[in-house]
Amino acid sequence: MPMLNVNGVAIYYEQHGRGESLVLIGGAGTDTSIWLAVLDDLAKNFRVTLFDNRGSGKSTTPHETLTTKLLAQDTMELMRALDIESAHVLGHSLGGAIAQQMALRYPERIQKLILCGTFAKLNPISRQVVKNSVDLYRAGTSPQMLYQQNIPWLYSSTFLADKQKMRSILEKNLKEKEPQAMEGMAKQGEACLLHDTTNTLKNIPHRTLVISADHDLMIPLEEAKKLTELLSNARLIVIDKTAHLFIIEKPKEFCDAVVSFLSSHSQCG
Repeated sequence: MPMLNVNGVAIYYEQHGRGESLVLIGGAGTDTSIWLAVLDDLAKNFRVTLFDNRGSGKSTTPHETLTTKLLAQDTMELMRALDIESAHVLGHSLGGAIAQQMALRYPERIQKLILCGTFAKLNPISRQVVKNSVDLYRAGTSPQMLYQQNIPWLYSSTFLADKQKMRSILEKNLKEKEPQAMEGMAKQGEACLLHDTTNTLKNIPHRTLVISADHDLMIPLEEAKKLTELLSNARLIVIDKTAHLFIIEKPKEFCDAVVSFLSSHSQCG
């Protein structure tokens, strides 16, 4: 099992494919399996590095307070340990918040930036959803019950109506997923609540692609539009008829957008 001790924690990671480096950063409560639907297509074009954030999957569960700045430092130290001088960085949800901090703190190590289903600061509804989850984590609610409660915030109604797809997703997340400490899940949620780059995003110079979904209840399209406006060199792509986990619902559309953007050499977003 590939593990590296970086920044005081043990981080589980995987590398696939060859070409320019692409680092994938997952969202709160997810592990490397979140990328399974898109990994093969991305690895055809890039040297893909994916890993479990501290508090997720096989990586160390923290005792300290988590922030997106600390998680960005973890990611950068992992890149250093793997001799990745610079990379394209793609983050989803909490991972997108971490990617923002990387671009602000280590701009020379990032080539292009892709921010998916993410935010500069959680809006009041999203904050309440995350806070509710954190409170339930702390009350000892099982991961299975929490996942089932959060399903309506993660998937579109069309996807939820497909019984075969939902059965497959539930079996994977409720039976096969790497056990994760409840404390780590709660701390990742708290990192989302603490994140606020509203006044600093203008300082990110990188060409940036913001990807959102028109039916995302967790991080609504309006938040993606705000994020795009706050950035100095960004454009927005909307994946139709899907929700927060568009990586799972519409993997081909997602991969097409990512590969097109990273392969483009134009000077504007």
